[in-house]
Amino acid sequence: MSFRNHNLLATLASLVGANFFVYYFVNQENYIYFWDYANYWLKFKHLAAAVTNAPSASLSEIFQSIRYDDYNLLQAAFLIPFSILFGDDRVSFISATATLYLVPSAVIIAIVTTQIRCGDLHHKRINTFIVALFSFLLLPAVFLPVLWGYPDIAGLVIIGFALLSYFRHPPPKRNFKHILIIGISLAFLILIRRWYAFWVVGFFGGAVITETILALCLPKENGKAIWRSAAFLSGVGATAVASFFAVATPIAIQMATTNYAEIYSAYKGNGPALVNAAKFLFSTLGPATSFIFALGIFYGFANRRYRACFLFLTTQFVVILLLFTRVQDFGPHHVNLLIPTIVIVTSIFVVDAIQYINCVAIRRVAAAGYFLTLAVQFAIVFFPATANIASAAAPFLSRTRHYPLQRYDLDELRKLVDTIAFHLNNNKDQAYVIASSIILNDDILRNACYQFGHPSDICARISPSAHVDKRDGLSPSLFTARYIILATPIQYHLRPEDQRVIAIPAEAIQTGRTIGAAFKALPGDFHLDNDVRVVMYEKIRPIEPEESQAVANEFRKFYSIQ
Repeated sequence: MSFRNHNLLATLASLVGANFFVYYFVNQENYIYFWDYANYWLKFKHLAAAVTNAPSASLSEIFQSIRYDDYNLLQAAFLIPFSILFGDDRVSFISATATLYLVPSAVIIAIVTTQIRCGDLHHKRINTFIVALFSFLLLPAVFLPVLWGYPDIAGLVIIGFALLSYFRHPPPKRNFKHILIIGISLAFLILIRRWYAFWVVGFFGGAVITETILALCLPKENGKAIWRSAAFLSGVGATAVASFFAVATPIAIQMATTNYAEIYSAYKGNGPALVNAAKFLFSTLGPATSFIFALGIFYGFANRRYRACFLFLTTQFVVILLLFTRVQDFGPHHVNLLIPTIVIVTSIFVVDAIQYINCVAIRRVAAAGYFLTLAVQFAIVFFPATANIASAAAPFLSRTRHYPLQRYDLDELRKLVDTIAFHLNNNKDQAYVIASSIILNDDILRNACYQFGHPSDICARISPSAHVDKRDGLSPSLFTARYIILATPIQYHLRPEDQRVIAIPAEAIQTGRTIGAAFKALPGDFHLDNDVRVVMYEKIRPIEPEESQAVANEFRKFYSIQ
């Protein structure tokens, strides 16, 4: 069988394997999804219904969301064929993400790796494509955000095409078509998710440094070479900016004028940002992968064949780290910014290391050992039963653990939601949730309300809560809602000093001072996971202006402008 047939077979096996894994994993979950876990799934469900009932109106809605929304409908839009064929439940949504985004990302990054290495054209000892494909798919950092409900990995398909076009066409062979392809790809990438702009900036940083150094190494032609590179990169940049502003002018202006480092400061940990990022990546990748990646970087720079590509990839990697950590710490889905470099570098190093082994038997053992390590690491991260079986290998592998999500308080949560719905059914007032954790928050109650079959107009009156001080400020709904749902102990998902929009109202309600004097506790309480006790309060009189002003003043003590 030819290498091309092997590659096709490996791709089909990946597609089947990914869907079997998703089907098994998601069906083990017993959960109320919320925030980012639910965000794109709800968009997927909404679009599935909209496309069926009003196709032309849904297209207009998608376009308007691209122009105005931070979390637009673009990623969900490409998944709609799956909803038509298989429904809009959670399994269908995650399976659609894996089928249409994750596996194609793996394929295109594997093709880029093969393009950089060019090994399959000259050696038949090991297949670069297959090594890169499974290095991608068995990296837990790739699958984790997908299982959480993030379709952000769609961006890696675009990144793969941009890298393939860039590496395939050195400066003398570039033309206007390549400028358009890469420029439009980069604009489309930012439309997919706003934070992919860090990858785009890293792309230009890597390209400028790499092509300048390469041009300076050609003393007879460096003037022409620098001019060609400058013209090409300027054209790509202009195309990207023009395309992005033309399609999404309002969101582009917002991005250009917003201080994201300020409003997302709550998402930065204590200590040096780069140190936090290094610790997070080391924990996520694991010692083994981190060590192979580091060796791969040194190997690539030592090998003239790869030096230019590795200079680009490494420079881009560093630029992304430096810029992103100025804004916030990395979350699991943000690792997508770095995945292409990690997979390409480790795959090339592994392929060449195994290639140098002359003994066929040892070479096969080495290759089998590498794939076995990937498989064991994947199993440890996602399958609880393997934790004890593979405990000896665990210290060398990823520290991440993500087992099927479970709640053990769903009956109690249903009672709480039923109680809220009962009270909201008797009037047109709203309920406000003072809690911001994975056990209780407004999104959990809203989504549970829908899931437990209550009318949508009632569920929608569980008001969106403020969660992060510098991003949200105090919510007006806090002062206008008739009902307050309060959790004890006070529920945070960030540092308490960054969530005073939770702490200050919670303490007021608990102590009965300021706005708390206008509320009384209703009979009964509810006991959720982690010993969280929930009480519902009803407003018994209007909040006096001086009471609401006292809460605002207490908040302003910490923030001069709100």
